[in-house]
Parts: sequence; structure tokens; C-alpha cells
Amino acid sequence: MSESADGILFYGYAFEDEERLFKNEEGESEEWIAIIARQRGIPDPWDDYPKGMDALPYPERRPVVDAWIAANRGAIDAFRDAKKAIKDEFGCDDGYMGDSDGGAVPYIYCDGSRIMAYDYSCRDVTDFMMSPHADQCAEWDRKLDAFMAALGLDKPHATPRWFLTSSFG
Repeated sequence: MSESADGILFYGYAFEDEERLFKNEEGESEEWIAIIARQRGIPDPWDDYPKGMDALPYPERRPVVDAWIAANRGAIDAFRDAKKAIKDEFGCDDGYMGDSDGGAVPYIYCDGSRIMAYDYSCRDVTDFMMSPHADQCAEWDRKLDAFMAALGLDKPHATPRWFLTSSFG
């Protein structure tokens, strides 16, 4: 079996410990956007998804799931739109630097700063990527500060900076 490796250049914060940054009340991994949505009182329609559906054989499960989705289409679409608005508002996201042993170390980056070179590919590095204008870095710093504060994350180092890492998949 072969492994693929991606090169990742980003501006933000890199953590040192192999952990999941975002967890729900039960300690399970959760998407950061869902945490913000819950903080804002935006209901997740998938919380009401019928329990036990995955245990049913596909021919029995499919019509029940299709009917549930049809009945909840408005709430599903509204939640998707709310999540997109939250993502756009913060302008940041998370990623995980993975290794060939299955470990994952998290990082936080600003949209527009992450560049990936996928397995056996090259990407151009522009002058702007290596030395963005001071106003762009100030904007990224503001977004990262807001993101970290909203999610209650401690900064792993004093200021954000550029990182070059890889991820195996």
C-alpha cells in the first residue's frame, strides 16, 4: 500500500500535541462551526436524525432517511447556510498535520494563506505569499485572534506566523 504526502504552507498557529481541538460535551471531536452555531442558538437539524438508522439494511433505511430529509429540507438548508456564514465571518479554519502512523497534530490557518501541493504536484509560490502586505497580515492576525477567542483556544505561541508542513494520507 502506498502513502501520499501533501505539502502545506499556511499562516496561523501550529500546535505541538496530538489532540483534537474541538470537542463536544461528551468529549468527542466536533466541527468548530457547529460549536459556534450552538453558542449562537442555531439548531442543528441532524441532532434529530432518527436513531438506529445505520443498523438497518440499506433497502429499509433508504426510504426512511429520504422521507426524513424531505421533511427537514428547510432546516437542513438553513443550517448549511448558517454554517457557511459563520465560516465566511471568521475567515479561518483548522487542519491536521498527519503522519504515516495515523497521528494528527492540529493547526489553525487564515483563508487565503494555505497553499497545498498534493502528491507529485508543484505549486507556484508568489512574492505575495512569502511577504504579504502589512495590512493583509494585520487582517489575518485580527481574524485569528477572533477565531481563537470565540472557541476558547489558547495560542500555542505568541504570534501567528508562516509554517511549512506535510500530511500523509
